Amino acid sequence: MLRLESRENSKKSVAIVLTGIFLLHFVYSCLTPLIFDDFHFVFSYIDGSRVTTLKQIFENVHHKYMTWSGRVVACFFECFCLFIPRILYNILAAASYTLLIYFITKTFCKRLMPDLVWVTVLTWWTVVCWGDSFLWIAGACNYLLTTVFVFGILVLYEKNPQIKNIFVNILATIAIFVLGLIAGCSNENTAVALVAMVGAYWVYNRYFRKAKMQAWFYVGFVGVVIGAAVLILAPGNYARADVFEPNKIEQLNFIFKYLYRFVLVTGFFLGLNAPILILTFITMRKRKINKDIFYKTPLWVYLVGLFVTTYSLVIPPVVSTRSFMIVNLLSIVVFMILKNNSEVKENCKDVTPVLYKVLIISAIISAVISTGGNIWYYVQMTNTYAYFEEQKANGVLDVTVPVPKVLIGDIHKCQIRVSAISTDPTYWGNQAMAKAFGLNSITGIK
Repeated sequence: MLRLESRENSKKSVAIVLTGIFLLHFVYSCLTPLIFDDFHFVFSYIDGSRVTTLKQIFENVHHKYMTWSGRVVACFFECFCLFIPRILYNILAAASYTLLIYFITKTFCKRLMPDLVWVTVLTWWTVVCWGDSFLWIAGACNYLLTTVFVFGILVLYEKNPQIKNIFVNILATIAIFVLGLIAGCSNENTAVALVAMVGAYWVYNRYFRKAKMQAWFYVGFVGVVIGAAVLILAPGNYARADVFEPNKIEQLNFIFKYLYRFVLVTGFFLGLNAPILILTFITMRKRKINKDIFYKTPLWVYLVGLFVTTYSLVIPPVVSTRSFMIVNLLSIVVFMILKNNSEVKENCKDVTPVLYKVLIISAIISAVISTGGNIWYYVQMTNTYAYFEEQKANGVLDVTVPVPKVLIGDIHKCQIRVSAISTDPTYWGNQAMAKAFGLNSITGIK
C-alpha cells in the first residue's frame, strides 16, 4: 500500500513539474515580441509579398536552400510559425521544450523525480543564450524545435524497442526513416554528431548490450545520413560562406587557419560549458563511478557526440554561441548518466543534496529576475511598435527610434541577445521591420 501511494505521489509530482515547465515557457514565450529575423520570415523570398499560403512557405524553403542555408527543417518552421496564429506557436514552443526535458530525463535517468528537476534546472543554468534558443521565434525554430526531433530518435536508439507485429514494424520503419531524415537535417554540428552517435549506438548494441537490431534501426540510420547530407551539401551553404570575410589569422595558411579555429572552439567549449563542467567536478570528485558504466550505459556514446558536435564547429568560418546549445544538452546527459551510476565514496560527504537545493533556489531567483526583464523588454518593444503605427498614421514613413535596451548578464535567462533595431536603416533587419509596418525606413539611435 505504501509503495502504491509512493508511486501515485511520484506521478503527481512529475505532472506538477511538467505542467510548471510548460506554463513557465508559455508565459515567457507570450512575453517575447517579434524581433529582427522574425520580420524577414513573414515575407515571400520570391516576390516580397506576405506569406499567406503553404505554397509560399515551401518556395521560401527552396529559395533559402539554394541561396543561404541547408536548414530546410528550421526554415520551414520559421515561416510556418510566423504563418500560424501566435498563440499556437507559443503552445508549440512550450510543448516542445517540455517534451525535450522529459525525453532527457525519462531516457537517461533512473528516476523521474527528482531527476526531472535536476534536468530542468541544469538546462536553465547551462544552456547558452537560453532566450535566443528557446524563446525568440527564429532561434527556437533553428534550435529548440529541431532538437526535439534529434532527441526523439536518440530515445528510440537508446530504448531499441523490439516490434513483433509485421504491419506495425513496417509502419514504424517508415516513420523512423522520416524522423531520421528530419533529425539529420537539423543543424550542421548536430547533424554530424547525430550520425556519429547513431553509429556508436550500433557498436553499443552489437558488442556491449548484445541486443538484436531490427530493420528500423538501420533504415533510421540511413534517414539520418541522408538528412545530414541534404543539410551539409546545400548550395546555399557555400554561397553563405562567401559572404563572410576571413580575418588576418585565417588568411595565413590552411594549418594555421584550422589550428586557430580549434583553439577558438576549445575556448568556447570551456567557457560556455563551464557551469556543467564545474558541477561535474564538484559532484564526481566525491563519488566512485561504477566499473561497468561503459558497458551498461551509453555514456561513451554521448562522449563521442559531445566531442564531434563541439569540434565540427571548427569547419564553418563563423561560430555562433547558439550552436553550443546541443553541446550543453549533451553535457547534461553525460552528467546525469555519471550521477546515476556512481556512489558516494567511503568517508566522503555527499554534496549533491546541497547542490540540488542551491541550484533550485538560484534558479527560482533567476526566474523572477528573468520574468521582470522579459516584461520590461516586452513593454519597450510594444511601445516601439505602437509608435511605428502612430507615425505611419501621421504620414511619417521614415522613423527614428531609440534602440531598446537589453539587460546584460546570464542571470537574466530570457534576454534576446540579438539587437532588435540596428542604427543602420539599410540593414536587412530594419528593412524587413519597416516593410512589416508599412514604413520606408527605420533608424535606431543609441
